[in-house]
Amino acid sequence: MVRLILLPLQLLISAIYYVSAPFVLTPLILFFWLINAVCVVYLIIHAKQLVGQMGTGFKCARLTFTASLILLELTINMNSDSYAADNFHGLVSDMEVLVTGMTLGVLWYQELTAKLLNKPN
Repeated sequence: MVRLILLPLQLLISAIYYVSAPFVLTPLILFFWLINAVCVVYLIIHAKQLVGQMGTGFKCARLTFTASLILLELTINMNSDSYAADNFHGLVSDMEVLVTGMTLGVLWYQELTAKLLNKPN
């Protein structure tokens, strides 16, 4: 259920963020954004199959989603001319960071806590 709400929200806020961006959307930024969006769509389509398991498709989509976020941030920082966000874009940016953090938390929770949860008391 969380993935079916959180992942579409990730797509929506990400789209608002990039469409309203005060920086130039270069082909490289658009390319990494497309990769990121494809990963989210894959996770939405396969959400029921991915719940509670760490299958190869989930791991690949999770790693690609995470890598595309890092590459997007690096590309934006290298290509922007120290842009100053207005109030609207600041709000959208904050929402995008919040939802992205939540999405990363959901995607990586099981992997990061598996060792802690499997330890005998």
